Amino acid sequence: MHIDVINPMLVNQVWGEYVAPYLEKAISRTGYQTTPHQLWKDCFNGTRNLLFFVDETGPKVAVICTIEDWEGEPAVYVNCTCGGSTELWNELMPLFKEWAKMHGAKRVVLSGPKDVYSRVFKEAKKMFTTYKLEIE
Repeated sequence: MHIDVINPMLVNQVWGEYVAPYLEKAISRTGYQTTPHQLWKDCFNGTRNLLFFVDETGPKVAVICTIEDWEGEPAVYVNCTCGGSTELWNELMPLFKEWAKMHGAKRVVLSGPKDVYSRVFKEAKKMFTTYKLEIE
């Protein structure tokens, strides 16, 4: 397994088959903090990185992420994940952490109002929780 970083000029070629089918579920895990169109636009413009975890049969998982300052240090911030299973993500985490380290990151950061990432990334520490209060 290896990671391919998709060139922004190639985003259109891979988006429909490998990313779009998973976006509704992926965005729901983030509490709808973004939209499919915004993610596509940001990947196409190079504002966000589109990564594929690929084996000999083709792409298995897509990750949309940014490299940001987090607590004064560079971090890979995972905007959403598309595809795969909890078991596969646990297998891929060492490779993903190595990719993040090669790009200068000191940590991987994930957020979302649903507590799914604690199952996916076993060694992750919860830093905060998001609450929503409806205004009537």
